[in-house]
Amino acid sequence: MIRKYLILPLALLLSFTIPSVADDFRQAVRLYESSMYSRSEKILSSLKRQCPKAETEGFAVLSEVMMNVPGYAWRMERFLEEEPQSVLVPQIMYAHALNLFDEGSYRAAWTILNDLRPKQLLKEERPEYYFKKA
Repeated sequence: MIRKYLILPLALLLSFTIPSVADDFRQAVRLYESSMYSRSEKILSSLKRQCPKAETEGFAVLSEVMMNVPGYAWRMERFLEEEPQSVLVPQIMYAHALNLFDEGSYRAAWTILNDLRPKQLLKEERPEYYFKKA
């Protein structure tokens, strides 16, 4: 889940950049937070041509990772290379590690989880983080 304190700055950035898409962006984030990843990703994908790439692409990638869309790894890796300082990187990596764990790739999941710090995750994600890291 996306940290709630990230939504307002991102929405403000978008509203200053392109006021007409701020509402669509907020709607996409609300859908994402309601676990409606597919609908969120569709809105974010349509906004990519109009908005700063880091925000919309990051949320679109995160949605794909959360849905475990086949082939998401290529898009995720490209985003991580282009935007390594994005505030969404820890969430993307955590979701990817959970996918790897569920697939039985425990060592690969552990490697990613080991690179994350618990404070980069939501409090409610930390018990699962500690369990799967162990």
